[in-house]
Amino acid sequence: VGWLRKEKGVNELVRAFVLLSQENPKVHLVLLGRYWPADPLEYEVQQLIDTHPRIHYLPWRFDVVPVYAAADLVALPSYREGFPNVVLEAGAAGLAVVATDVIGCREAVQDGVTGLLVPCGDVLALKEGLKRLADDAGLRSKLGANGRRRVEREFRQEIIWEGLLKLYRQLLAN
Repeated sequence: VGWLRKEKGVNELVRAFVLLSQENPKVHLVLLGRYWPADPLEYEVQQLIDTHPRIHYLPWRFDVVPVYAAADLVALPSYREGFPNVVLEAGAAGLAVVATDVIGCREAVQDGVTGLLVPCGDVLALKEGLKRLADDAGLRSKLGANGRRRVEREFRQEIIWEGLLKLYRQLLAN
C-alpha cells in the first residue's frame, strides 16, 4: 500500500512472491498504490506485475480498509523509512507484517512479536519470511493480534496529540 517504487523494495517483493508462488499455488500478491516515475521498477518486474496471474495491481484509492480486510499479511521490504504508516495500518487491521530490518521498519515492527524482520535486499530471506507467515495461520494471527494491541496502546490519536502538544509547549517555553 503506497508508492510502487524501487526504494520501497517492490522489485524484491515481486521476485520473492514469484518464488513463493512456485511453492504455494494459493498465494496472491496485491499491490495497491501509484508508480513513482522518478524511481521506476525494473522492466522485468513491471512485466511480472502486468502478466503474472496471481499478482494484482490496484491503482491508489483513499479507502484502503477493504484491501487490508481482504489481506492475510502485509509486506514492507523498504530500503529506508521514516516511520511507516503502512505498518500502523496493518497493525490496526490485525495483520502480521514482514518488513526489512532498516531504520523506521525496525522501530515499527517488533521482530517475532508483531511481525518478522528480514535483511534489506535479500529476496530469499523475504520469500522465507512471507512463506513462514503464509504457511502458519496461528503465527499470523498471534503477530497480527499483538500488532493490533500495540497500535491501540501506543499510537491512538490522543496519545500522538498529547505528545505534540507537550512538544509545542516545550518549544514555546524556550
